[in-house]
Amino acid sequence: MPQSSVAQNDITFTFEEALEVGQFVDGSWWVVGDGKDLTGMTPDAIDTVGEERNGAQVNPTDTNDQPWDSRSHGFNASLRVTLPYTMQAGDSIIKTISVGHYSG
Repeated sequence: MPQSSVAQNDITFTFEEALEVGQFVDGSWWVVGDGKDLTGMTPDAIDTVGEERNGAQVNPTDTNDQPWDSRSHGFNASLRVTLPYTMQAGDSIIKTISVGHYSG
């Protein structure tokens, strides 16, 4: 059944229009959205002076670089998803929720 958004574990993805969606056996969502735009993700990314959190990345690789939290090793802001993002067949989008306080 087409939906304009999907949510799991307090993360929501919003699309430009209702798209065909479904869930894998583990509960993760799949979307038929080749050429369609991802227009929103919550929670919003936090981008303040000296701190970036709640990031997202398309098709992460096995390098040490990550766009999820500037307080963690290997932070690379250039890997972040910017919206709107035009989805391509086969894309995997990973979105994170950072801890609010880090004392490490």
